[in-house]
Amino acid sequence: MQQLLEDDSVFNKKAVIRFAEKHIDVEEREVFLGQFWSSKELVLVAENLYTSKTVLREEQKLLRMAARLAGKSRFIVEPRHEIELNAEQKRVIDYVCRGSNLTCIEGRAGTGKSRALCAVRDTYEAEGYIVRGLAPTSSVAHDMQQNGFKYSYNVHSFLYRQYHDRLKIAQRKEIWLVDEAAMVPNPVMGELLDVAWRNNAKVVLIGDEKQLCAIGRGGAFKACVERFGSVSLEQIVRQKDEHCRVITENIAAGKIREALFQMNENGAWNHKETEQEAIQNMMNIWYENYKKQPQNSFVLLEYRNEYVRLFNSHIHDVLQARGELGSDNIKVNTARYGFMNFSMGDSIVFRANNAELGMHNGQRGILIAADRHRFVVQINDNQSIEFDPYQYTDFQHGYAGTIHSTQGLTFDYVYTLHSHHVDQRLFYVANSRHKLSCHYFSYGDQARVYQDVSRLPARDFCSESLKREVPHWLTKTMYAIRDYMCKNHEFYQNPYRQYHERGVLITNIKENARMPGYRT
Repeated sequence: MQQLLEDDSVFNKKAVIRFAEKHIDVEEREVFLGQFWSSKELVLVAENLYTSKTVLREEQKLLRMAARLAGKSRFIVEPRHEIELNAEQKRVIDYVCRGSNLTCIEGRAGTGKSRALCAVRDTYEAEGYIVRGLAPTSSVAHDMQQNGFKYSYNVHSFLYRQYHDRLKIAQRKEIWLVDEAAMVPNPVMGELLDVAWRNNAKVVLIGDEKQLCAIGRGGAFKACVERFGSVSLEQIVRQKDEHCRVITENIAAGKIREALFQMNENGAWNHKETEQEAIQNMMNIWYENYKKQPQNSFVLLEYRNEYVRLFNSHIHDVLQARGELGSDNIKVNTARYGFMNFSMGDSIVFRANNAELGMHNGQRGILIAADRHRFVVQINDNQSIEFDPYQYTDFQHGYAGTIHSTQGLTFDYVYTLHSHHVDQRLFYVANSRHKLSCHYFSYGDQARVYQDVSRLPARDFCSESLKREVPHWLTKTMYAIRDYMCKNHEFYQNPYRQYHERGVLITNIKENARMPGYRT
């Protein structure tokens, strides 16, 4: 039951049968199914939809915490509006600064969420409050730090630090801005709201439930939006071209047919008969654009890691043949992709956190010095990282990446290869990363491509959780006392995660195990 509920809050009978056929011997299957369906932990929430009492308690507690925060307004301040903000961003800032202790912002891709968050941060810091930037991934947390946040954390790191008393939270003086909140799993969101309630902090959730959802049970952000309301950022400012903006808006609105038609009209959708032809076409278009404007940033996207490795190797060879990289290749046995060649000038992406070396998952830079036991990567004008490629091996070229790894990032040009794994969320993320132009490359049956990119997998709460109300004041009081007395110590003893001794998240063993060819 725990495995069936690992990624979703509910399951059906078909999922149980599939699990039994995969994991249980034939002679033991009937006994197993009998024990499963007679379990006292099992809860029927709708026709042919089941969950567990543990998941129900988790989600109901999360909603209780959210309701308590949303019912108080202790952080009302006068907003500060900067000149470069548009009217929609100013409206969002007013909503946050005059809102409750739980405020939700729905921000579509490329609508300037970061600029609005910085204005909110400046407003509250000017009033003497402590503003912390939180994110589900270290790369997004690092971007918040680059945007001027004095305190920015991976959500897991933040929770572990405060639990082990390595981070002191000031009562009634803190504002937590949670970026990409739709990617925060329910157990983590529930613990975050619990800590905020205990410390009388204000939580601002910023996300887009139409983009990538959480790894594991999700839907907390969507549930908070539906129950407590939100303010939206709809006006796209990332794309400079009007045609690109309209396409992104249509994908965000779920108008996939219209978006594909417009992409085809503008030459952004490139369809071929075979996969090999589509890949060749993508490489040709990338190369033609690169020759014209080599100074612009670009990325090639795919769902599968083996294709990312192929694209990175090819682009490395092309750039080296053009004389834009060092002539000497250093072969490194990388953790995720095996042996790969690196040269001075290569774009590098780190794929695992390392607090001692000062690197985090998703951090990008340029290789400015390279020999067998010493790589130096220039991150920005003021920061470079030096490491031994035989000791730290979890890095790759930065020319291509998975669609998942680029949510929250921006490039001038984006080139994406279709696969049957791509659904509407992935299609939206892939086609909203660009400033100047994007190209989508598909192959085979066009009707099948449309079916793939129109799929919208749900990551929602149980309907039973959303229905449950606690109207009576005495019942509310009893729940509040119980929630305050019972701290979730099990959350901080998760055997599937490894942490640095100071509480910094290093890796998720389960996520690594799912990745084909990954060596720990």
